[in-house]
Amino acid sequence: MPTTVLLCDTPDEVARFQYHLLREHDLEVEVTTDAFRGVEAAVRSRPDVIVSELTLEGLGGGELVKRFLASSPSSRFVAHTVVRDPVRVTEVLAAGASGYVLKEDPVEDSLRAIRAASTGAVTHEHPEPGTNGSNGTI
Repeated sequence: MPTTVLLCDTPDEVARFQYHLLREHDLEVEVTTDAFRGVEAAVRSRPDVIVSELTLEGLGGGELVKRFLASSPSSRFVAHTVVRDPVRVTEVLAAGASGYVLKEDPVEDSLRAIRAASTGAVTHEHPEPGTNGSNGTI
């Protein structure tokens, strides 16, 4: 049975990232480019994993994570973002995110985070003070 994914991002990023997601035969993908419509879509479709940019107009950061997870409590949330900020990573993970991946990283990192989240694992790719970044599964 495929993992259902709701992708919520900017139009350009949806086009780029959706291409990679659709090549994976075990993922079923729905897309939206608006945070509020994304929350509505999560209520309707109850995806296994929600993948979203954190800087969407209207909603962002920890509040975005909380809204998505309140609208679909069984879903897992993976931040797929340009935001390289340890404070934001902490905020988003504390809000209930299961993953944090930077868009500049290889697509394979995002796919691993989606699959890990679908199994209940927590993953992160984020900057540590004084380093170029850190990968980990918690």
